[in-house]
Amino acid sequence: MSDPFFKATIDPEGGMIVNIDIDQVENAQYAGIMLADFTNHFANALVQSGKAPDHETAVDQMLTLYAAEMQNPTDEPTGSFQN
Repeated sequence: MSDPFFKATIDPEGGMIVNIDIDQVENAQYAGIMLADFTNHFANALVQSGKAPDHETAVDQMLTLYAAEMQNPTDEPTGSFQN
């Protein structure tokens, strides 16, 4: 099994800690495909866990809040790129 290229955990103070192995990400377009895949996996998990009624509703809700967060972020990412 290969090393994870993306890991996100919830910080005890309410934030999020994100680690990305950027060497495994080819370019911005590839990152967009990964985000779409993550969205579909999240939607499936939400439906299977009873947290969303169906896949389409889950995706619609995620994309609605994604767009709102991109337009008006509730916080700014901090940190830096490290090799």
